[in-house]
Amino acid sequence: MMPVLEKMTGRTLESVATAEKDGVLTRQVDKPHLVWRLGTHDEKGKLLRRPYNQMMEVQEYRRRFGASPWEHVRHYATGVFEGVLAIRSERDPTKVNILTLDENVDRLFRSMRSFSLVPPTRKGEDTEIHDAYLKNNPGETLLKPEESVYLHTSKRTVREGIVEIITKSLENGLVSLEPDEKGKPRLIYIRPAAGKGEFLNKQGEIAPQIGVDSILHEVYLEVTAKNVGRYLDSGEANGIDGLPRLPKLLVYEPKGPIKGIMTPGRLTKGIDNYGEAGKAKVKAKQNGFDEALLLDPDGYVLEGGGENVYFIKDEVLITPSLKQSILPGTKRKLVLNIARILGIKVQERKISLDEALEADAMAMSGTWMGFGAVGEVYQHSKRRSAKYQRDNPLINLISLYYEEIIHDREITHHDQAKQNALIELQKKILYPINIPDRKAA
Repeated sequence: MMPVLEKMTGRTLESVATAEKDGVLTRQVDKPHLVWRLGTHDEKGKLLRRPYNQMMEVQEYRRRFGASPWEHVRHYATGVFEGVLAIRSERDPTKVNILTLDENVDRLFRSMRSFSLVPPTRKGEDTEIHDAYLKNNPGETLLKPEESVYLHTSKRTVREGIVEIITKSLENGLVSLEPDEKGKPRLIYIRPAAGKGEFLNKQGEIAPQIGVDSILHEVYLEVTAKNVGRYLDSGEANGIDGLPRLPKLLVYEPKGPIKGIMTPGRLTKGIDNYGEAGKAKVKAKQNGFDEALLLDPDGYVLEGGGENVYFIKDEVLITPSLKQSILPGTKRKLVLNIARILGIKVQERKISLDEALEADAMAMSGTWMGFGAVGEVYQHSKRRSAKYQRDNPLINLISLYYEEIIHDREITHHDQAKQNALIELQKKILYPINIPDRKAA
């Protein structure tokens, strides 16, 4: 039987012509087109002071760089991704738990559907506008709808593929669950990514076609796994009290007439949503900050470069609403569920930067990051900053139970009803799999 992962990542056009050269699988192109490439590193990966100038045929480019210059996703951001985390159980060392697997796969499919990577949920949904127009406009004509290339797969197949990539990586020693050199638990970060690849002609050959339209381009889904440390966890002492340094955020203030960002599709995890976030984080890192804080054009707080954000004011947890241009984070949902179970008052609403800078404390959450406090937010245009409480009781309490849940620790609480609710939440978000024996070298 074909492995799940092979089935999941198989190309959608069966007639793809392939050839093998120098041990690398490539596809034939209709002509030996050329690529002129200017890069920062030479063929051996050495960083050069001057750009490295190369001219080569596309097939040579594919062999050397493992990609094609014509992949649609590279030009038009027709791709989506997810971040999934796996952590070894502290109660049962023979198991590793995948966090919020069903929620991440559900969101992945919503994202893929928004880019027409998988079929719509209802038959005829993709052509219903065409049919309604002709019905309401007798005598008018439209072009015949083109049939899209879809990746015909299921959530079950993708879940099985994620489990398989973790299992195979553990078996072959490619990822580890042993504590790191500082004694901290090792995390396994899983990255499912789907997108539009190359345009293939009727002979199954790559045919150079550049254009916004991607209806006939191939569709792929790939999953990788690797060990990571906690996101934004520098491990540095702050030099004052010897405690770990809390992240400092720079307010992102793009130049131009529009201040802030507003992306209609931020409710999905499309790569197009992360272009501006990436620019924001680069600006922050260039200036010595850990992360950026994104605002909308009206000055309301949205999120970090890759995290949801929270503020504490007068013992209330405030976070931007899902009606705003933010990602509905799976760990955001976990944080809010923990807070509500513990009886913490939660408000999901707009929060201006002025109000955010006057808050008592701030925190962020994300799959890779977890949940943790923020030390400071700085706005350069007004030369002002807010320094937040390090040990806010509400953030500490949420963080305590967040860690208990994700590490599969035994949960206790003096209130039996709250304890039971937290235990049920833990069961809901953990997807346990057995840790396989490692293959002999």
